[in-house]
Amino acid sequence: MYAPMCARMFMTNPLDIILTNMQQGIVLLNANLRVVLVNDRFTELLRVPKWLIAVGVDANTIAGQMVANGDQCQIWLLHLLMNSTALHQQIEIGDGLLAFASTPVDDGGWLIQCEDISQLAGLERSLAEQRGLFDTALDNMPHGLCMFDADKNLMLCNAAYARLYCLPEQLTRSGTPLHYILDYRQTLGNAPAHRESYFDVVVEAALKGSTASQNIALMDGRVVKISHKPMENGGYVAAHEDV
Repeated sequence: MYAPMCARMFMTNPLDIILTNMQQGIVLLNANLRVVLVNDRFTELLRVPKWLIAVGVDANTIAGQMVANGDQCQIWLLHLLMNSTALHQQIEIGDGLLAFASTPVDDGGWLIQCEDISQLAGLERSLAEQRGLFDTALDNMPHGLCMFDADKNLMLCNAAYARLYCLPEQLTRSGTPLHYILDYRQTLGNAPAHRESYFDVVVEAALKGSTASQNIALMDGRVVKISHKPMENGGYVAAHEDV
């Protein structure tokens, strides 16, 4: 029994085993844009019978299975005919979405790879929706909110924070050092009246490991209550309320 099993193993082409078990669909086209190799996964992803895309058929036949993406099909075919650089596309097949990568090979042919990214695309849409909801909630808060990293570089802030201190858009971008913001506020006259003690509450919150608040007098006469909550990475979140 062992010998026949070994014989079957040696008779099986290792390349066939690899192609059969790949999650990606693979097609190899020769310089005449005809199929010289294709795995079953490719036809599964395009949702067509295996015999329709087999060795010997041309790229037009493959494109014909993507008729719902007319523009993408034409771009793909023209690229294979006129270019020698890789092409990456997203192709809709039914209710699914495929990542389609076309890579030139040395003999003038092309290696075509496709992968089902429907689940990933759905996750990205869900995350985008959640980010949209978060941004909406953030910008509709009545108080200013900001987040700084351990090096006191801005991570995010809401519209109320920018309005409170009349900050231009470029100073509300992620990565902006806090001292840039304070220097700008100094020129406007709404910086902390006692800048040397401005970070006392940050130190207090870090030592406590919980939220700490203090009222900060500004140069323009306003008083802002700032509540700092430390984060594990050494940064902090702060709420700013004009009192």
